[in-house]
Amino acid sequence: MTVEDILDRRLQAVTYRLGLASSHAQARQLVAHGHIAIGDQKVTIPGYIVRVEEEDNISYYQTSTLSDSDHPLRREIEEIRASAEFGEGEENEGQDPEFNKSDIAAIKEGAKEAPSATDVEVTAPTTESSEVTENNSEAQTDETTEA
Repeated sequence: MTVEDILDRRLQAVTYRLGLASSHAQARQLVAHGHIAIGDQKVTIPGYIVRVEEEDNISYYQTSTLSDSDHPLRREIEEIRASAEFGEGEENEGQDPEFNKSDIAAIKEGAKEAPSATDVEVTAPTTESSEVTENNSEAQTDETTEA
């Protein structure tokens, strides 16, 4: 078990992962302010390690104002979660935000013009070029020993 595995079992991380909060910071705040419960028990310790069997019982605490599905913060959390899951409101869904459409078109054109592996001719070295290489290495060896 790694450190990341343990951190992912903390109540604040599970609260975020279940979609009860829109960020880890907000999840920590909701737990600390008593808005999150495991079963019927309010838990206010963000670092509480959640057992696997407890995970399905995590919800908003029954007397919390967030237990009302019409609460403005809860609607905001649900909208953020829905847009993150389904990509709503994203103009360039599936594209890297660092590139726009003209950049992508230019990259595709450049790729068409680039040589492929079949365009490059590979030839075996000639005997002349290997002799030159041997002579050069001998000359370099002589120079090195003299110095």
